[in-house]
Amino acid sequence: MHFRDYQAVLDGRKTQTRRPKQEGECLVIRGADMKTVLTPSGRVKWQEGRRYAIQPPGRGNPLVGRFTLLDIREELVQDISEGDAFAEGIGNPDFDDEISGSCLASIAGGCGACENCDPVWYFKLLWNDIWKYRPEYQWKANPDVWVLVIEV
Repeated sequence: MHFRDYQAVLDGRKTQTRRPKQEGECLVIRGADMKTVLTPSGRVKWQEGRRYAIQPPGRGNPLVGRFTLLDIREELVQDISEGDAFAEGIGNPDFDDEISGSCLASIAGGCGACENCDPVWYFKLLWNDIWKYRPEYQWKANPDVWVLVIEV
């Protein structure tokens, strides 16, 4: 799986990731509460307990580590909590620098008090930056997302 801030995943500072739900995907519970996301063709996309590759963004980049998928849930992107925003890596200095050179607030012209900003607001800026070419996935569209809880 590709991560913009893959180092935060490797360091354990990013323990959640959100991915847009594709049309026809569904969450099923198998056996003793094992959650699995299936594609429309019935192929397993993600499954609790499985290990997945950690890769930097871009095609063909090498595997830099592996994570275990601990939990899967579905929600609207705007339902993210402050705690979940921190679990997404918000507040991580490396993450902030990667996006804007100083903090995520500078994408929107700065807030003047970066350390006091709402982490959900930061997440919204990041989300829109990632999905800037896909309006159906942007924050204002409030798409359904898969919340993947991970551990290295």
